[in-house]
Amino acid sequence: MLNHVADETSFEDFGGDNSAISSIVSNLNLFTTTHNGVSASWSSSNTSVVSDAGEITAHYLPTTVTLTLTLSKNGYDVTRNFTLMVTQSDCTVYDEGAVHYDKEALTFDSIKGSNTAVGNIRTDLTLPTSGSCGSTISWASTDEDVVATDGEVIRYITENKTATLTATIRKGNEIDTKTFDTMTLPAAAVSSINFMAYFVHALTEDDILWTWGDNRHGNLGDGTTTDSYDPKLLPSPFHDMSNLRSISATSEHTLALKNDGTIWAWGENTYGELGINSTDDALTPVQVGDDTDWAKIHASNYNSFAVKTDGTLWSWGRNDHGQLGDGTTTNSHIPKQVNNDTDWDYVMGAMEHFIGVKTDGSLFIWGWNANGQIGDGTTNDLLTPTNFGSSISDWKSLALGYRHIIGVRANGELWAWGRNSDGAYGDGTNTSVTSPQQIGSDTDWSKVHAGQNYSFAIKDNGNIYATGNNGSGRLGIGSATGSFNTFQLFGTTADWQTFHLGFDCGFGIKTDGTVWAWGTNSSGQYGNGTTTNSTSPVQVFPRP
Repeated sequence: MLNHVADETSFEDFGGDNSAISSIVSNLNLFTTTHNGVSASWSSSNTSVVSDAGEITAHYLPTTVTLTLTLSKNGYDVTRNFTLMVTQSDCTVYDEGAVHYDKEALTFDSIKGSNTAVGNIRTDLTLPTSGSCGSTISWASTDEDVVATDGEVIRYITENKTATLTATIRKGNEIDTKTFDTMTLPAAAVSSINFMAYFVHALTEDDILWTWGDNRHGNLGDGTTTDSYDPKLLPSPFHDMSNLRSISATSEHTLALKNDGTIWAWGENTYGELGINSTDDALTPVQVGDDTDWAKIHASNYNSFAVKTDGTLWSWGRNDHGQLGDGTTTNSHIPKQVNNDTDWDYVMGAMEHFIGVKTDGSLFIWGWNANGQIGDGTTNDLLTPTNFGSSISDWKSLALGYRHIIGVRANGELWAWGRNSDGAYGDGTNTSVTSPQQIGSDTDWSKVHAGQNYSFAIKDNGNIYATGNNGSGRLGIGSATGSFNTFQLFGTTADWQTFHLGFDCGFGIKTDGTVWAWGTNSSGQYGNGTTTNSTSPVQVFPRP
């Protein structure tokens, strides 16, 4: 008979107000007798949650409890087990329970965002500030410059970084903490480098902007004039390039174009090149005027250019050689429209001579021409944009150096003009010309880069060649000897992805994402924590 009674007993016989055995939130109705004189007793596997009398004493905690029913009569006993799930439905009732439950709910999966593993953190975390049971949650990080307490993640270009997060959960007088496994942030790959002289900006694959090097005029935009030999972040919001459309850095100042169409500038302002209606340096980003319809920017030596969404071209800064293209030699401290044309696409330039490209691809030149770098057959400065007689489609690649231009025609021919006293053409002479001249007869050139009186040229087969001034080893060929007026083999594109050449320093990004530098490092422009020059490429990021 006892077995029959046990088999016939169901959850509905003792469940009380609970609707299901898998969702226990209120006290149970545990009977002590049944029919025919059978007595019943109960025991709980976890009396801190469910008492032997059926009282739910900690119903904030989702816990499995085994409840054992013992039926007795005439000295005989039969037992039956019931498995209950005590849920957290009323976790807000008890502060201790709320803190406990919200702590248990904090797992890596609940805060990981789009990350996949604690050892591979690449994007921001989602850190809650309150729990579902009414607790408040605050966060602490062992390194807030790596993982901030709001969940922002900063991956460094120098090396892998780690940080450990601790959550503090509070409700009423109850408090508890939870520390997560140490998180590892792999070094971020550099996607582009922007510089001309002694300070550098680098953009990473996750749109974070880093800067380092010379800071005498506030070039780094960090509010100081202290040089930095290590990469550092600009003040928020300018370290996050997801808020910016583009950035352009030159010898002493920087322009940044935000997604809202505004231009911001910082650094040296001797000639009004920041466009802020003064000649005071700016140690942090300052907005250029109030316009919100800027589309493209270009910073050059002591002057700046920008194209608006309506296709008009504007310039400001130094103008002693007609660099601004406005028909005068008067400096401007604010943006001035260059002419009435509304079909400008973009401007490229180095130092004080420029090429403007129209939307139909036609090329226009202007500015300083002391060495024939304008390419119009004279050494006279040009104060307004003048048609170059060709279009961008005629050129496969164009690069503007300090006082020379080198380019590859669409047919693979190599051409150069301007200053050649250091052999920047690679034609075996040091003779300058004032109009474009073909260099050699080869027709298998593909791309060129230019720095201060030196050039890099790449052939279709991937061979990379350097020529020109080799001061401080800027050609990267293992020597700092004088100059070369013929091309010297630098290497092959088998492991190089792109190059960025400045006055007397060069950067290259390899196909594996590593960044290398060579030439002058006097202001720490390598970003490797030293001021030591190298005549051959040395890896700077991630640090070996």
